Amino acid sequence: MSQSIMPLQKTIYIKIGGSTITEKSLGRPKPRMKTIKDFCKEVKEIVSSGTNLILAHGGGSYAHPFAAKHGLNKGLNPKERIGVTETRFWLTELSQIFLKEFLELKLPVIVFHPSSLLYKSSKGWKLCFSPIKLALRNGITPLLMGDIVFDEEKGVSIISADDIPFLLLDVVDEILFLIDVPGVLDKKGNLIPKLHREDLSRLDEVLDLTTDVTGGIKEKIRKALILAEKGKKVRISGYRERGDLLRALNGISGTEIIAK
Repeated sequence: MSQSIMPLQKTIYIKIGGSTITEKSLGRPKPRMKTIKDFCKEVKEIVSSGTNLILAHGGGSYAHPFAAKHGLNKGLNPKERIGVTETRFWLTELSQIFLKEFLELKLPVIVFHPSSLLYKSSKGWKLCFSPIKLALRNGITPLLMGDIVFDEEKGVSIISADDIPFLLLDVVDEILFLIDVPGVLDKKGNLIPKLHREDLSRLDEVLDLTTDVTGGIKEKIRKALILAEKGKKVRISGYRERGDLLRALNGISGTEIIAK
């Protein structure tokens, strides 16, 4: 009997930030289990409705303290090689927490470590994302994460899960960044429902820059605008409880990023 292969439909890249799923400020690994459980339940509902998702999570307290400890953001110090192992150990544990939840929900999900799919050469990223495409074709949801990847010049580099959509432009139709506040906030704490390219020059004046997620909210907006200019539908929204994911995907919550 031939294996049935699901047709490709709209594909949405959803990255849930490390500050949202872990106690990032503690400086040691600790998950926010209720948030993770709620998120996984919503993911199952959406996938079951026929939408393809590519999931990604930030490292939060499972990656940042260890990467910083060994200076991996600056490249590979031969005396700190063990840092690659330590950081990967904790990142894998965080991914396993997600996998356990999906297993209990009976949702087929598979983890892809970016370090096994790409590396950085002197000419840019070299990658092979065919396994991700094949997973989608066979009805299995990919789960990626920010990761330590090999670099021909520096030994290693860190790739943020915010950057992965740039390498999947031929696969994803929409991108959703989930953070630990309702969206992009102004200095008074009010949600900014829409951000355009022309707003970028005055972000320091209007943004609450104390709301800092991986790479900083300003950098996240800059990347989101580039993705929007490439024809992708992009939104930055908050995730606190079950229902927040569906509201964001329906455009009810968060900040829409508009190219023009």
